[in-house]
Amino acid sequence: MEEESFSDIGSTSPSSSTVQSLTGYNHPLKIYNLALCATLGGALFGYDTGIVNGAGLLIKQEYNLDDKWIEHIVSATVGAAAVFSLVAGLLADAIGRKSVVVLSAVVFTVGGVILGVANGPGMILAGRITVGAAIGIVSCVVPVYVAECSPANIRGSLVTLFQVFVTLGIWLSAVLSVAFHDVEYGWRYMLGLSAIPSILMYIFFLFLPESPRYLILIGSVDEAQKTLEWIRDSPDVKQELDEMVRAHEKDPGATGFNVYMKIAVTTKVRYTLFIGCMLHVFQQFCGINAVIYYSSNILKDVGFDTEYAIGLSVIPFTVNFLATFIGLCTVEAMSRRRCLVISYIGISLALLVMVAACLPEYMNPHTTNRIHEQNLNTSGHCLAKENCLYCVNEPMCGFCALRKRHHSIVNGSCVPVQKGVDGLSFAKAGRCARWPKTKLFLGGQQLLFSVGYCPMGSAWVAFVALMLFVLAFAPGAGPFPWTINAELYPLWSRGVATSLSTCTNWMCNYLVSNLFLSAKRELPMWSIYLGFLFVSLLSALFTAYLVPETSKRTLEQIGRGSNSESVSQKSTVTFRIPEVEEVQLDTESFKRSIPSKKSSSTVSFSSQVDKMSGSDL
Repeated sequence: MEEESFSDIGSTSPSSSTVQSLTGYNHPLKIYNLALCATLGGALFGYDTGIVNGAGLLIKQEYNLDDKWIEHIVSATVGAAAVFSLVAGLLADAIGRKSVVVLSAVVFTVGGVILGVANGPGMILAGRITVGAAIGIVSCVVPVYVAECSPANIRGSLVTLFQVFVTLGIWLSAVLSVAFHDVEYGWRYMLGLSAIPSILMYIFFLFLPESPRYLILIGSVDEAQKTLEWIRDSPDVKQELDEMVRAHEKDPGATGFNVYMKIAVTTKVRYTLFIGCMLHVFQQFCGINAVIYYSSNILKDVGFDTEYAIGLSVIPFTVNFLATFIGLCTVEAMSRRRCLVISYIGISLALLVMVAACLPEYMNPHTTNRIHEQNLNTSGHCLAKENCLYCVNEPMCGFCALRKRHHSIVNGSCVPVQKGVDGLSFAKAGRCARWPKTKLFLGGQQLLFSVGYCPMGSAWVAFVALMLFVLAFAPGAGPFPWTINAELYPLWSRGVATSLSTCTNWMCNYLVSNLFLSAKRELPMWSIYLGFLFVSLLSALFTAYLVPETSKRTLEQIGRGSNSESVSQKSTVTFRIPEVEEVQLDTESFKRSIPSKKSSSTVSFSSQVDKMSGSDL
């Protein structure tokens, strides 16, 4: 029945249904259609993680929530994604990659409906948890599904397409945040609209085949051959199919929870799992999701007011989306490792600029001169704040100061604020008590009052640093941890190992999203960015010396390297291309080739940094 559902789609001749890939190879159009339909899950992933950036501000205003509530709404999604990414690996091995992705589409739809009709913070939280479950599933299974269906010479590009769609979803979330910002109940539209593409993904997947490698995993070699012929749009798939079967028959691995035990006792699978998990750890702790989730908050902190911050937040999301295409174009032309190292070096430079932009605001505080507020009847906790950045991060406090003609800020004070009937905040007393009804000018100097943001002189420098950060992250550190993790592991461990590394990503994501707002209330912003800078430099070194290269190799060649029982001290992964001998398969009535234990040739590569060049491809 499943064969009929996909066998007639795109059934044009190979000559008319092939396209020229970015790497110069001709491949059937079907594999690109499959990748595009599958990576629609990436767009939902990106949209539902990014939309909370704009919707969170509106939800906070409507229900008068504090930062802790917003952190819970953000981190609940991430926590659910972490839990369900673990479940997804076992499910993908039990019922198939395709079935799990279809299930995620249903969960996405249910979550979108809950968020669209939510009547309070509790229901919003429930909807975000539901959406988080779906995000965890697609982030684990979709890259594996695409990798297992793709030819080796364009596999990197097609798996990277997943991250392109993630950034597309994030960009759309920023655009819709601006579009619905002034609309009544705009956050409902923002959060609920994700139900529409999830329905489309469900429909598309009804017409897509199961992964041929999964079919081999469960012993359905005939079905795997039919599926591979459909995907390649050619009956000439025997050599590729035989390699898949030989690799699985040589080491069929384990099933169910026994996979965890076999991973634990197989040295190189355990080692590659460590590498895969660390790739995700470094991706998260360089600070990217602090930017994605809280870009509006960051822009407010560096000197832009709320409306301006929401509008400007579209720009880093746009840069993120467009720059990912650089990774799509270079993933096959350059080594994965080299692209990652360059990416982390660029991130480090951007964070250095961000530290330089934020540090002066702490070294030269504006609120030391409080004599201008001595007419206040109450001192309160606001007057004790040492500078503008500490002041505006304190609830119900505002910053009152003079701005000179050359835009420098002088004679600042942190004062208590209250909200008027129109919802606007104003100072309870003192120089800025009439703000925002009247703009005051004293001796040619403007008296300004800000709540929630600090009018920093280096605001635009920080904004440029933010753009450079995203520009460096998007082509390398964004897509390649997902791409490499979908490639590293042998077939028997791929579902579980990928789910473990994906769960690591989401747990680190949870820590960043749950602690960032609290950290910037307690710590100077420059120190937080300095921490991200240290992690980025460490990431570059780790990648250069320890991460193996996977480009231009089949998954079976990579898997053979991961299955051996020892790891060289120089982190050199060796792939063995075996001799062939004829044996009788237990589950088949015909003979297939499987490898002998002696190898005729060895293809090896070194992960040392001095080997990173075009020749190591």
